[in-house]
Amino acid sequence: DVFRETSVRLAAGGEAAFTPIDIMELLARAPFFQGLPVGQLSEVALRASVETVAPGEQLAAAGAKANTVFVAFPEERTGEVHLLGAEALGAGDVYVESVHAASAKLLRVPTAPVFALAEVNPRVGIELVRHVTGAFGVAAL
Repeated sequence: DVFRETSVRLAAGGEAAFTPIDIMELLARAPFFQGLPVGQLSEVALRASVETVAPGEQLAAAGAKANTVFVAFPEERTGEVHLLGAEALGAGDVYVESVHAASAKLLRVPTAPVFALAEVNPRVGIELVRHVTGAFGVAAL
């Protein structure tokens, strides 16, 4: 961990940066994504981006096309993570209400790769069904 963090900081000119592994670790702690196998989690992580926003900043307007889910996490990368705009993983085509940042750091995760994975991997499809039905943490449907 120390070697990886030092290497990433040097490559980023001394700034804290995120590797795909860092993004995977954050996703693995978030509702919905924590149920994905490592291979699929890595595919999602490679398409996600890290953003710094102002707390309370609007990320998506009500009625906008729901094609992104956001994972908010504390600046120090430890502690609880939150899923924002979760309806983008559901059956809805638009955000029911505006989505606002809960913290300064977040992952922007496009949902198209998640849906593509669901078509080829039953475990991802099952996680989508669990999400839509609100059955997080249920071992079997």
